[in-house]
Amino acid sequence: MLSSYASNSVLTKARSKFGKRLKADDYNALVSMSGVSDIAAYLKSSTHYGDTLKNINESAMHRGNLEMLLRSQLVSELAELCNFEKSVGEHFFEFIIAYGEVKELLSFIRYFNAGHPEEYLLNMPDFFNKHTPLDLVALSQVKSYGELVELLSHSPYHKIFSPFDVKDGEPIDILNIEAQLYKYLYGLLFSLISRGLHPGKEELVGIYKMKAELDNIRRIYRGKKYFGLKKELLISQMLPYQYKISKPQLNKMLSSDNPDEIIETVKQAYRSKYCDFDKYNIDMNCSVLFYKYLLRKMRYTTHSSVAMACYFYLLNYEIEDITTIIEGVRYKVAFDEYKDLILFYS
Repeated sequence: MLSSYASNSVLTKARSKFGKRLKADDYNALVSMSGVSDIAAYLKSSTHYGDTLKNINESAMHRGNLEMLLRSQLVSELAELCNFEKSVGEHFFEFIIAYGEVKELLSFIRYFNAGHPEEYLLNMPDFFNKHTPLDLVALSQVKSYGELVELLSHSPYHKIFSPFDVKDGEPIDILNIEAQLYKYLYGLLFSLISRGLHPGKEELVGIYKMKAELDNIRRIYRGKKYFGLKKELLISQMLPYQYKISKPQLNKMLSSDNPDEIIETVKQAYRSKYCDFDKYNIDMNCSVLFYKYLLRKMRYTTHSSVAMACYFYLLNYEIEDITTIIEGVRYKVAFDEYKDLILFYS
């Protein structure tokens, strides 16, 4: 088990990184920029992304490249924290890599279903390819589902993909595969937590159960509203974790054909003063709930492992906010039209 001194050092280090996050002045500056190169220049010169962007030519920076570099900081900063705290870090970094692998597999499937699997190579995160045993370059060269299953034959994802029967020319069933991938990811996560000897286990379990439940809420709402999915199918896709939603409430959500009733049930369960359920869509509602929860946890936790988990998600959210601003600036969208999509302003 990590010594108290070392644990406090990691907690201090995580909070120090958190303290360097973008502030209101930074966001106000970013949304006032006229182009992607201006955003890159500001992030390089005036924010904690400076080291990551120090070698770029901001005047030639493409949106996709900038976003990829920002994502690389997510991995590098968490690797630094994990390396600093070996007793927790090794397990936590295993989860981070698996999280990234799931994201990349789903990204590839979207290109595959669009009929252009080779285009994945153009958006493949080179920084992440150095950390994962998956061959992402080979992934971009896959032309059939059989080739994909074969490529994954020596990975834990083979048993997830192999049961699906996808004929040549058919799209991959991304909804069901996504559900199975996240079941694997959360199963790995809770296994890693249970094997660890560090303090803060109960807080960690609470964080991830809340995240899993909010993912389930999104899945139920979207499945009902956009696809008319039945209760039995949704149950098969859901993560087997609950946080605030009781079993009767969950059953009510699954049995309802009215998406508005699902939102009402979530309101009753969470009763949060931090989220205006009538203001946002379902994705933003769930993100706001988790974001506000993480901010409170980050400030008050006494456990380094919890601070690391919070920082991982909070930095991820910050990068998503920057990405939203980049898109808004790039397409000359008025700030008021996308402000509600930025978590910092929630």
